[in-house]
Amino acid sequence: MATLAMSPNLQGQIVDKNPNVFLSRSNGLIPEAIPLPREEEAEVKIFLEEDWYMGDVKSYEDEFIINKPLKYEIIRNRLEIQFNDETMGLNQYHVKSFEWFNVKENRRAVFLNCKDLLFKESQLGGFLEILTEGKVTLSSHKKAKYIQGSGVLPTSGNYEKDEVFLEEQFYYSKDGGPITLFPQKRKDILKVFQGKREMVRQFIKDNDLTFELKEDLTKICGFYNLLSVQDSLKN
Repeated sequence: MATLAMSPNLQGQIVDKNPNVFLSRSNGLIPEAIPLPREEEAEVKIFLEEDWYMGDVKSYEDEFIINKPLKYEIIRNRLEIQFNDETMGLNQYHVKSFEWFNVKENRRAVFLNCKDLLFKESQLGGFLEILTEGKVTLSSHKKAKYIQGSGVLPTSGNYEKDEVFLEEQFYYSKDGGPITLFPQKRKDILKVFQGKREMVRQFIKDNDLTFELKEDLTKICGFYNLLSVQDSLKN
C-alpha cells in the first residue's frame, strides 16, 4: 500500500485524455459507469456535498472523466456523474481518485480512495479528502451514521433522511508515515508540530485560530509545512 504522502495529486495527471471515453463504451465488457434508474430519484441519499461540483475522475483502469458535474453518495459508496442529460453511477471500487472545485469554499478538493492508503488504526472505507500536504499531511474523512436500529446502514431508501447524519474526523500523516487520527487534546496536537511548537502557538494566537474548525486546522498545518520548507531551503 502507498502512504498518503506518496499519493500524487491529480493535478497534472488528467491531460491528453478523451473526456468521453469512460462513459461511451457500449460493449458491456467493463460496465463501470452505468445509468441510474429514474426511480432512485425518490430514494433518500446522503451526499458528501449537496451541490454538483465540476470535477475530474481517475479510474483504476487508468481512464479518466474530465470536467463533469460530480457528487459522491456516501450510503451507496459511489460517484454520481451528470452526462448527456443522464445521471451515471460509478462504484467506489473503480475510482482511484477524484477532485472537484468546491464553489462554496472557493478551493480545489482532492479525494483519494482509502483502500490505497496505509492507516495506523483500523482501515477506513470510502475516500479521504486531502486538506494540506507537506511534512504534515492533513486529511478529512466523512462517513454516514445511522441513528436508529443496530447501526448498520441500509442500502435501500427505506429510511428517513433525519435518521442519518455525517460524521467528520481528521487524520494526519507525518513525514510519509502511516495515517493516524488527529489528536483531540491541545497538548497532544502541539506535539504534532514538534520543533515548531512555539511558532505555531504564536501563529494561532495572532490569527485567532482554533483546532475545532477545519479551515483553521488547515491553516495551522499549512503554516507548519511552510516553516518546514523554509528550514529545508536553509540547509
